[in-house]
Amino acid sequence: MSEEGALAVITGGGQGLGREYARTLSQRGWRVILADVAGELAITAAKSITEDGGVAYGVHIDVSDPESVAQTFNVVTEEHGPVTGLVNNAGGAFITPSDIEDMEYDDFTRVIGVNAGGTWLCTQAVARS
Repeated sequence: MSEEGALAVITGGGQGLGREYARTLSQRGWRVILADVAGELAITAAKSITEDGGVAYGVHIDVSDPESVAQTFNVVTEEHGPVTGLVNNAGGAFITPSDIEDMEYDDFTRVIGVNAGGTWLCTQAVARS
């Protein structure tokens, strides 16, 4: 598959490694969707990539929420076409190792929901599209 014009979604794309993955793919000719729970960061990062000559869009997504994932991927495919690449970059620990003894179960399930559930939900959304 030619990279030119292909469409990739990068979760956790608003900052850090996600933003750099998006920038690198954009430099290779991909159109990129930076999807982040911090939607404003994703929009700002996409604007920076666009200013550098790439094609990028920022969107809000909560990868741990099935409805958010479904809605986001539906909008992306309706507005930009089929997703041909996915970088499951969203993740977090939300605690430091010294906090583990005080971690509540709800916090633990949030970590699993983002890191494992989010990867599964986004991969499934791309496969279905």
